[in-house]
Amino acid sequence: MIIRASCYEEARSIAESDPFVSTGTESYELRTWQLSCEENNHLGAG
Repeated sequence: MIIRASCYEEARSIAESDPFVSTGTESYELRTWQLSCEENNHLGAG
């Protein structure tokens, strides 16, 4: 699942409020992504 959040803590809160996670049925792992855009020189690929 991809979560769009303004910060890591918000993403963690969203993930932890998932019913499958909160009941212990599933777990989660958060990873951060950077979007390729002109402002960051397309992550060095542009």
